[in-house]
Amino acid sequence: MPRRTRGLVCGAVLAAAALTTAVAAAGAPPTKEPQPPVHATFPAGMVCSFPVSVDTAVNRVVSTTHVDADGNILSIHGSGADVVRVTNALTGRSVDVNASGPGKITFDADGTIRITGSGTWLAIFFPTDSPSNQMLVLTGSLILTVDPATGTLTLVSHTGTSRDLCAELA
Repeated sequence: MPRRTRGLVCGAVLAAAALTTAVAAAGAPPTKEPQPPVHATFPAGMVCSFPVSVDTAVNRVVSTTHVDADGNILSIHGSGADVVRVTNALTGRSVDVNASGPGKITFDADGTIRITGSGTWLAIFFPTDSPSNQMLVLTGSLILTVDPATGTLTLVSHTGTSRDLCAELA
């Protein structure tokens, strides 16, 4: 997964970390690993009209990586408590967001990364993403994809509620 996608979706961050870890030997049972805390800072205009940071407040996220007989990653499941603090770097105003998911990451035949989730997620969209320049708390069911060539994150579907953190923290 392109490094640029780290921090896009807090639940998906665990996938990025899991993808950079050693894959279990062929035929091995799924591996479970705790995920590192998140810290990301975005300049004004990258996500919101002001600079914003995202930092882990509570991290008990575990990823479970499933591999096939050849050691290829089939899917990554993420679950556990994940609370992040989102801060407007100009005003210092912040909000804590439960972004615990859970979710599953799979890989389509064309290399597209597919993220399916339920519960509550923090979705961060850059200028080239769809939708663009947004930071949303999405509650309910969702499907996101990451284009393998461009790293573009696309919100394919969402049923539930949405909260605009850029507007809330402005």
